[in-house]
Amino acid sequence: MCDCAKVLALALALLFTFGCTQTTVYWSKTGSGTSELLEDKEVCQSLQRSVGLNEERIEKCLEAQGWTPVRQEIQSSEVDDEGPDAANDES
Repeated sequence: MCDCAKVLALALALLFTFGCTQTTVYWSKTGSGTSELLEDKEVCQSLQRSVGLNEERIEKCLEAQGWTPVRQEIQSSEVDDEGPDAANDES
């Protein structure tokens, strides 16, 4: 019974730790800003509608257009209004 309590405590600790972590994706492309990102993302979404929208496909499409994803894991308690010098896409 004692081992079960330890396993449960560990599971809850892991759930709390990972449950409170959010990954934010910032997109970066030399010479481009948020408006260019939104335009390129719309193009990628339009292309994907025929085969079904899929975030992974949209990301690959953006990468093919020269965008680089910058992933940042943050704790829910952290407030980060400004990311790296990149366009922010939290969709």
